[in-house]
Amino acid sequence: MMIFFDTERKKWSGDPLLKGLHFGDMPLSSVGSLGNLLSFSVKVSSDGVKAGPLVAVLTQSHRVKPFTGDERLYFSIHASLQKAGGVLAIVPMSCIGNDFQMTGFIFDPHNRQWVQAPVGKPDVIYNRIPYRKQEKLESFLRVKEAAARDNIPFLNPGFLSKKRIWRLLSADKELAHSLPDTEELSSFKQLINWVNRHPQSLIKDSSGSKGEGIYRLAAENEHSYLLSAQTKITPPLSIESVWKLLRPLLIKRTLLLQEQIDLTHWNGRPYDFRVLLHKIKNIWECSGAGIRAAGDNRYTTHSLYGGSLLDPVEMEIDTQPVQNLAKHTASLLPDSFFEVSMDIGCSTAGQLYVFDINSKPMVFDEPSIQKAGAENLVRIFHELTRFSQPL
Repeated sequence: MMIFFDTERKKWSGDPLLKGLHFGDMPLSSVGSLGNLLSFSVKVSSDGVKAGPLVAVLTQSHRVKPFTGDERLYFSIHASLQKAGGVLAIVPMSCIGNDFQMTGFIFDPHNRQWVQAPVGKPDVIYNRIPYRKQEKLESFLRVKEAAARDNIPFLNPGFLSKKRIWRLLSADKELAHSLPDTEELSSFKQLINWVNRHPQSLIKDSSGSKGEGIYRLAAENEHSYLLSAQTKITPPLSIESVWKLLRPLLIKRTLLLQEQIDLTHWNGRPYDFRVLLHKIKNIWECSGAGIRAAGDNRYTTHSLYGGSLLDPVEMEIDTQPVQNLAKHTASLLPDSFFEVSMDIGCSTAGQLYVFDINSKPMVFDEPSIQKAGAENLVRIFHELTRFSQPL
C-alpha cells in the first residue's frame, strides 16, 4: 500500500484503501491533485488503524547539512524500510516542539535529497544522537520521557561507557577467559602494581570512542616507560612521570587500565574483528563480522588511524567462533538494547578476547554487512510496533 507526501502543501495522503487511517498520529487525507508527490510503501498496523511504521531517527542539527550523521547509514535503512514497508524520517533535536510534535527529513528519490516534512509523533524512535554529552541535556531527557509516556519504543537508550561494559561482562563466569585484565585507574600505588604485572598495557578513556582517548604504556626497561597516543610518543619516562601526566586527566575522566593482548597478525599487521549484532524476537543475531588491520605503527585498528579492511575468505578465517562469542556477550546487556557492534581480537595463543561494545555502530564498509544490518533493523522496527513482520 502507498502513502504520499505533497512537497508543496506539506501534507500526507493515502490511497483509497487507507482512508480513515493515521500515519504516526497524523490523519491521512485523500490523494488530491497529482502535484509534486513523493510515494512511500507502507504496511497497515495489526489493529487496522495506522499506516506505517513511521520511524524517526533522532539526531542533531548540522552547520552545513540539515542534520548530523552518516547519510550512507540513513539511506541504507531508508531503502530497506521501503522494501519492507515503512517511512524513515531524520529528526534533529531542534525540530522537536515542546508538545513533542516533530518535523523531520524524508528522502526524495527523484532529486536524491532529503526534504523537510511533518512527522508528528512517530511509531518508533531510533536514537543516533552523536555525542555522549548531548544525551545528558534536558532536551534529550524530555524526549525520552515523552516517548515513554506515549508508549513509543525508544531504540537504543544511549551510549555505553567502557566502565559499564567492563562491570557487566566481568560478572559472567563463562566470559572470564575472554576479557583482558582490566582495572579502573585510581592511585599511584595501583599503577605501580599494574605495570609490574603488565609490561604493555592500554589506558582507555571510559567515554572514548572510535579509537580516541586510548594510550599505550610500554615498559622499556625496569625503570623506564614509553607513553604513546597513536603515532605520538613520549621520551622514556619514570613511572612517577607517567603518573604526573595521567593524574590530571582523572579530574574529569574515568581511565581504565587494560592489558594489551598480543594479537594475531596478517602481513605484519595486527588485526581484530568488528561484529554487527541485532536482537530480534529476544534473540541476538549476527548481521556480519568484518576484519580490521591496524595501520603502520598503530595499536588500534580504527580506520581514523589508518586501519584497513581485510577479507575473511582470502585469509581463510572461520568467523563462526567470533560470532558465537559476540552473541553470548550481547546477551548480557540490558534488555533495552537491540543493536550493537563489538570489537573482538584473537591472541597469538588462539584465545578470543572482547575489547569493546558500541551501542551506536558506525557504517560498515562491507556492503553485505551494512545491508544485512539495515534489514535486521527494519525487522526490529516492525517488531516493536504494531505492524506485521516483513518477509
